[in-house]
Amino acid sequence: MKTANIFEVMYTLVMTFNVSKFLETGSVLSRLRQQQLKLLLVVDNQGNIVGNITPENIKYQSSTSTRNREN
Repeated sequence: MKTANIFEVMYTLVMTFNVSKFLETGSVLSRLRQQQLKLLLVVDNQGNIVGNITPENIKYQSSTSTRNREN
C-alpha cells in the first residue's frame, strides 16, 4: 500500500450548517443532494463543530421515527 500525505487525500469541500438555522430534515437532505455532499458539518453560533449530518443519518432517523409512531 502506497503512503500519502494527508493533504493529498483530504476532502477540502466542506459545507457547514448553523444549528440555530436548522431546517427540516427534508431541506437538509435536499441541500446535501444539490451540492453532492456526503457530509454536512453542524456548527454552533461560535463556529464550533457540534455534529454532522449525512443522508444515511436522515434516512435512519426517519425510519426510526416512523416505527415509533406505528407502535
